Amino acid sequence: MKRLAIGLILYFCFLLITLPASFMDRMAAHFSKGAIRLANAGGTFWHGSATLGISGQACGFLSWKVSPMELLLARLHIRFDSGMEILASPSGIEMKHVSLDLPASVLALLSRQMKSIQPQGNIRISAGDFLFSGRSRGQISAIWENASSPFSRVNPLGSYRITITGAGSAFEIGLETLSGPLDLSGKGSWSERKGIQFSGTGQSGNEGVLELLRLTGSSIGGEKYALRLF
Repeated sequence: MKRLAIGLILYFCFLLITLPASFMDRMAAHFSKGAIRLANAGGTFWHGSATLGISGQACGFLSWKVSPMELLLARLHIRFDSGMEILASPSGIEMKHVSLDLPASVLALLSRQMKSIQPQGNIRISAGDFLFSGRSRGQISAIWENASSPFSRVNPLGSYRITITGAGSAFEIGLETLSGPLDLSGKGSWSERKGIQFSGTGQSGNEGVLELLRLTGSSIGGEKYALRLF
């Protein structure tokens, strides 16, 4: 009986050590409700690599390592070759040294309006230390570079920054223009109880740009339009 118990423990340890990288894909799909997938996963759960996919769109190659010791403390600590870290525990999710480059087409996931303009360009996401929990803190910045759309006669439209700032149980959202003929601005918030509340405007003196604004918002006078981004 003792030998059987030892054998079962050793077998369980073997399965744990050789856990395939595809298990990380199953975890990502589960917690993102299928939005995030890790395609062509290779290696093991502890040290693997894969192609990041967001809603079916390939968004770059990832390589990671998982700390086994953190699991003993009921925490999942993932370190990526890029320097980014994710620490997940029952109290929340903490992200450090975030640096991601994604195609602007992922913006189509935000709303029907964003999907309709078929956004193009590049999204550069960065954050130093961001905590997602009931006591959220930190700030994530997403810069849309060389923003373009096939429905605009003027491209690129410019560059824009969206900031998400943790404020306890809610998040504050900000939108500002960095450059370009299309001027966008706005602010809002998100909470689990109220969802997303956002108020923004877009304006331009260029008729080719105004055609695009008419697809994403309603006129509030002159060359200014109320944005419907979410």
